Amino acid sequence: MLCCHSGGPDWGTGPSGEGKLFLIKERPSDIPAPIAVWPSSSQEVRIAFDRPLDPALLKGIAANVEITAGPYVAAGDRWEVLRPGYEVVKHQQAASRQKVTVYSAGIAEDRRTLVLATAPQTQTVQYSVQLPGMGREREASPAGALAQQPAVDVDYSLAGVHATWVPAFESGASQTSTESSSWTGILPHLDFVASRALRAGVPDIEAFAERLSKPGLLTLKARLDTEGLFIPVTQPGSQLDYAPEEDEWLSARELRLRSSRELEAKFGNRRHTSTERNGEHVLDLDLSGNTDDLTDFELIFTTGIERLDLHAEWVGRFKDGTTRSGPLPTHRLLVPWAIKETSLPDGAAERKIPELVGANWGRGRHVFRSQEAACVRCHVAHGEGGKIGPDLSNLVHRDYESVVRDIRHPSFAINPDFVTYTVLTKAGKVLTGVLRSEGDILQIGGADGQTHAIHRDDVEELRPSAVSVMPDGAAAKLSESQFRDLLAYLMLPPPRMPLDGKEVAPPPRTREEVAAVLAGATDPSVPLKPLNLLLVAGDKDHGPGEHDYPAWLNAWSQLLAAADGITLDSAMEWPSVAQIEKADTIVIYQKGRWNEERSTAIDTHLAKGGGLVLIHWAIEGGSEATDFSRRIGQASDSTRTKYRHGSLEVDWTSGGSHPIARNLSKFALHDESYWNLVGDNKTKLLAIGGTESGNVRPPLFWTVEPNRGRVFVSIPGHYSWTFDDPIYRAVLLRGIAWVSHESVDRLNSVVPLGVDFAVRDTK
Repeated sequence: MLCCHSGGPDWGTGPSGEGKLFLIKERPSDIPAPIAVWPSSSQEVRIAFDRPLDPALLKGIAANVEITAGPYVAAGDRWEVLRPGYEVVKHQQAASRQKVTVYSAGIAEDRRTLVLATAPQTQTVQYSVQLPGMGREREASPAGALAQQPAVDVDYSLAGVHATWVPAFESGASQTSTESSSWTGILPHLDFVASRALRAGVPDIEAFAERLSKPGLLTLKARLDTEGLFIPVTQPGSQLDYAPEEDEWLSARELRLRSSRELEAKFGNRRHTSTERNGEHVLDLDLSGNTDDLTDFELIFTTGIERLDLHAEWVGRFKDGTTRSGPLPTHRLLVPWAIKETSLPDGAAERKIPELVGANWGRGRHVFRSQEAACVRCHVAHGEGGKIGPDLSNLVHRDYESVVRDIRHPSFAINPDFVTYTVLTKAGKVLTGVLRSEGDILQIGGADGQTHAIHRDDVEELRPSAVSVMPDGAAAKLSESQFRDLLAYLMLPPPRMPLDGKEVAPPPRTREEVAAVLAGATDPSVPLKPLNLLLVAGDKDHGPGEHDYPAWLNAWSQLLAAADGITLDSAMEWPSVAQIEKADTIVIYQKGRWNEERSTAIDTHLAKGGGLVLIHWAIEGGSEATDFSRRIGQASDSTRTKYRHGSLEVDWTSGGSHPIARNLSKFALHDESYWNLVGDNKTKLLAIGGTESGNVRPPLFWTVEPNRGRVFVSIPGHYSWTFDDPIYRAVLLRGIAWVSHESVDRLNSVVPLGVDFAVRDTK
């Protein structure tokens, strides 16, 4: 029963005022109801239900779930229509409320837990999950009754303790079996009895309780929120006749832990061990020297010998000689990733995953498409692949641990849109796969990437399976480096040059512009000739967004690795003799430094028919520019070279029928041009710029064929954004292929990777 009375000026008019009585009762239902919700990681939320979920009722649920975050958010508050006029309520209503993006949803193996992959949740605010009806229908309300909402709201916070249990290694047990029986999860409290009571009936906590009786090692990690724990926090603006400062009243602040088993703690950069008192193990952690409101600690136990209990309380020792203590409320214990901020993180920030440092996105693309991994058969990533399984494009927003878990254990959390079904036909045929309906036709996609079509009338029986169509052990076929490269491809955006300059980048190209340039491409011969590319960079010598040679080396080492049949090597400043001997083509982007060592190496390389690509300032030869120009056609001597930054008109008329110039006439670049260069030794000009002072039209792209080798030069390349211009990319990649004596279309697959195309206005 709920009693509401209302009226001004205050909230309510007392017993004699006008009001209403509401009778609230639960209707018996077979529809699953939520019984617990908690954050299982910084980017994952789990909601446990009292009975198994029906996958058929959860189709498209990820798109219909909303999570709201804010300091005063609560489940169901979106339906509030009448609020008291207190100032504090106005303050709460004015507080920020932000959406937390939900990227995907899955059903755990227990069939009672919904797993939501989300944007990062690290702020110590309240979170509300708004779920659809999941089988509840909107019902017509009787006259005078309130409209009933079929939706379900639940809320949670970042309160919790991160727990990891690892079994003791048994003789004869394999490492794989040991890993598979480990358990990681979030407890609502340090007290195990309280945790089981708070999560009664939740499969996750039942699995934890089961492991406590087995030999193993249990680690608990949490952050203790001590603000106002020992001295109550007063209401903002309150005027008291004394100042409740902890330093004036307290002589010590402690966290006391009592256990049935010896325990060890990591706290304050030290290890602490419990002592036995009155038949139990006690550990007092002194918090007095900690000035932060959030205190990190870690507890370690052995399990399986006898019953394990743990109790936690706060202890305040006051200067008047008294001691006060009390149990820790659940909201005082926060998950290890919680921080005291109320604003959500900037989603535009560059993503950094420590586990993937050094992994190669381009090589990962090959793993994704390989027969060993076979991901491309069933999944889409970066715009390519099959559609039997979930689209993996949202993995760029997921956390590393959950992605690894889902790959190694594909049945852990199955997307309800891609539940596996076993189909028995009336003809006695059995098919297993993901089901998709197209009218009266059922499309059944199997793990082999093949799809079979069956008419509904031919189906005898249709049964959902708790096992994913993705086979177990797929990751085991890959080496450690292959697995890391695959994760880099799935979880990181395609490599790009950093846009950290002060100037605004030019507008993006349209897909139609780029398609027109690539038109008429011929398929490369199969099998492809192996191509060894050597990329050479140097130290950055300009400001942000300009001459970023190291960033280019990192980005293009990964982009070019995405092409078929490519072997890559790299060097800073200058490669070794062995590297040059192995290379088919050398691509240089740095400030040029021509000398005898380099002239000898380049002459030898070109004489064997090798390719050479020079980008922008790499043509600088200084006092040796004349000698340099004999190899590359034209070179720069900075004492006489003229230049201009800005919009360039790139005119390809002089390129004629050269394959690099195919489909190119004129286009604009925002970059830098050079002129008044040294030499013009048998140069084949491909493109020139517009008229500069002195009626000069600067050379922008050219080729030279000294001895048996080939040289391609690109003057544009000053700004970082130029390398992510798909038309410039196409030209540069054609140049690399041409000097390698290959079809200019060989590297076309790299052109669109990571490119931001203009969105066409359809109005």
